[in-house]
Amino acid sequence: MPTKNLKNARTVAAIKPPKRGQVDYWDRNLKGFVLRVSAGGKMAWGVIYRNTEGRRRRLTLGAYPSMKVADAHRKAIDELGRISKGADPAAEKKAERKAGTFNELADLYLEIYAKGEKYARWERDGAEGPAPEPNKRSWKNDRVIIDYDLKPAWGPRKAKAITREDVNRILSQIVERGSPIQANRTLGIVRKMYSWAIGTSRVAMNVNPCHEVKKPAKERAGDRVLDASEIKTFWPMAGDDVTITDPLRIALRLILATAQRPGEVTGLPWAELDGDWRTAEKPFWTIPGERTKNRLSHRVPLSPLAVSLLKQAKKLSKASEYAFPSPRPGKSILGTSLSHALIRSGHFKVKHFSPHDLRRSASTHMTGPHCKVSRFILERVLNHADQSVTGRHYDLYEYDDEKRHALNSWAARLAQVIEGKEPDSKVVPIHG
Repeated sequence: MPTKNLKNARTVAAIKPPKRGQVDYWDRNLKGFVLRVSAGGKMAWGVIYRNTEGRRRRLTLGAYPSMKVADAHRKAIDELGRISKGADPAAEKKAERKAGTFNELADLYLEIYAKGEKYARWERDGAEGPAPEPNKRSWKNDRVIIDYDLKPAWGPRKAKAITREDVNRILSQIVERGSPIQANRTLGIVRKMYSWAIGTSRVAMNVNPCHEVKKPAKERAGDRVLDASEIKTFWPMAGDDVTITDPLRIALRLILATAQRPGEVTGLPWAELDGDWRTAEKPFWTIPGERTKNRLSHRVPLSPLAVSLLKQAKKLSKASEYAFPSPRPGKSILGTSLSHALIRSGHFKVKHFSPHDLRRSASTHMTGPHCKVSRFILERVLNHADQSVTGRHYDLYEYDDEKRHALNSWAARLAQVIEGKEPDSKVVPIHG
């Protein structure tokens, strides 16, 4: 049991990590105060003690050097003082990670399961540098459903008191407002939340309240495509009962015009566009690999329609670095904001669809009889990875001209649809 003067900053800074495993260094003067040093170089302050039942406990105080020597020593004195009076801070900390109310359960689910503790810590501390990979890339979608439907209905109730009847009731309410697919997604989140909570003993239940609850709506993966009349109805996004901001309108239109993923559109920083994108003959939007689903950089040719939409966004975004800035400084809007807008506005008098369905609709119309884009070129437009040996190792051509032709043809067809004009027998694509 090695000992050190843990109150001395120089002594602590000179400690070397072990070759393997981890070592606890005990303070010479303050009984129970320790510094755990791991082979990888990580160091954490802690207190080791026995509770009133005689059980050995460890309480982690913080990481060194984030928690400075003086702060750790002061914290250790405070905790050891409480322990001497019968407190069990390690047990208290563990109890905090259990969920009493549904609100608490939902927050734990988002922080620990959906985001993951590393990502949540990075977000909470405002750390610089790239974000760690979250456990669920779709955690923001989970948060929207939790905040929009689940917390308002169940928030202050005991998490263990939620029943199958409660689940069926809220699903029925979501279906009644015209969002059956959203009801399916809500069921999936509640089921996963309780499965995780029961499995990790964060809620005192043995049976998931979603057990034997069926999806309210039948659905097939990827089958919703807006036809020409629906696109014409949707495009204005206007009406007395519509609640949507101009930036969200533009973002939804840009998804349809470019066939790119909703998250890629809403997170668009101006730096990803060519410097002369407003005047260039052949402007591009280059999405870096860290922002694409397959982690491959993707060059998107911008049609005249896309450029026009981006010019509108530029006027609204003012000095922001993002095309669609969030009210939170230095952030872009969330992709889930688009889903929220669709729900609030009743999908603009069109049968239920999601922002991703706009991408699918653009893809389907591009390969249709008016644009006649080949499936191969469509895959390049969509940035789907070519898994063939030739595609992965030999064909490194970018197909930029072919992608531009496809998107310009779609822009021309989309203009006809929006204006309600019958297409000519032969669509002449707009080049630019």
